[in-house]
Amino acid sequence: MQDGVTDLQQTYYRQVKNPNPVFTPRKGAGTLKFCEKLMEKAVGFTSRFDFAIHVAHARSRGLRRRMPPVLRRRAIDALLQGLC
Repeated sequence: MQDGVTDLQQTYYRQVKNPNPVFTPRKGAGTLKFCEKLMEKAVGFTSRFDFAIHVAHARSRGLRRRMPPVLRRRAIDALLQGLC
């Protein structure tokens, strides 16, 4: 009985609903060239050294305690692309 319960919990447990979020623009919506360039620059921002410096600065000021988890950083990447 216990084996079936643990298997069921492991099967249905997810940490987040979408572990690989991707920004997809609306079909037919025009985007400015400037915004397209910003969206390209935003891809992978949280995995670069710049973001690590921002987090280190926030830690030194006492605003953050640690780097955000990987899944949250992926969500931040997708949201940054959606700002334009």
